[in-house]
Amino acid sequence: MAPPCHRPYILPICLHTKCRGDKMDQEHVCLTDLLDQDLTAYEYFQTLPPQARRKLLEREITSFEQLQSEAAQLLRSQEMSAE
Repeated sequence: MAPPCHRPYILPICLHTKCRGDKMDQEHVCLTDLLDQDLTAYEYFQTLPPQARRKLLEREITSFEQLQSEAAQLLRSQEMSAE
């Protein structure tokens, strides 16, 4: 039987991580950083209409939750102006 491993356990730490209660929500520097680092956010962003994507890139979005919220608000306002 091999002896147990005594290597130190290293936790990856992101400097842009913010703790909210017991939940860790990763925050990014900007939307471009979020899209580069989070595949779910990138895939969601790509489903949005081009005009909405352009407007979202102008905003200070740092988390996937914020991206979803801002996109929903933007899409609602675009639907209302189209009616």
